[in-house]
Amino acid sequence: MIASFTADLLKIYKRNANWILVGILLGFVVLVLYVTEYLVYKNPPATFRTGSTPTTVLITQTFTQNLIPHTLSGVVTIGAAVVLCLGALTTASEYGWMTVQTILVQRPGRTAVLLGKMLALGLISLLVTIGVFATAAITSWVLTAANRIDDSLDLQSVGAHLALADLYEKVDLPPAA
Repeated sequence: MIASFTADLLKIYKRNANWILVGILLGFVVLVLYVTEYLVYKNPPATFRTGSTPTTVLITQTFTQNLIPHTLSGVVTIGAAVVLCLGALTTASEYGWMTVQTILVQRPGRTAVLLGKMLALGLISLLVTIGVFATAAITSWVLTAANRIDDSLDLQSVGAHLALADLYEKVDLPPAA
């Protein structure tokens, strides 16, 4: 089972289509789920209707305090489709290449092969999920910092109060070429 698991991980790693799918998912998270929403709420068009909720409240959906619910609500459909495609690419390609017969006839056996495939896909799904939440957290943090540079961060566990402007005070960016 370990040999099948590592072989499937290697196949998933080397297939370019898998990297493209993950890139599309991460791009969706950054561009559609966070940046587009932030820009629309920050500069609403004249015909933009929010009902009774002002855009200053709606924009907080893209901030760090709403990271998990906002990410989950936006990624559920495309994330499921991407993971489904990853699974289909991993299993169906062996049928197309006619290698499944050889794999299932030889050792380690059908159960070990299928368990190895399931564990590999489970691990890849977990890594993609961690990547999505890490990307969403970084994007959300950047949007929060860009929107409220004059706010502060309270670290209650150590009894510290830090202004976000102080974080950027010592940052020197190289001039644009």
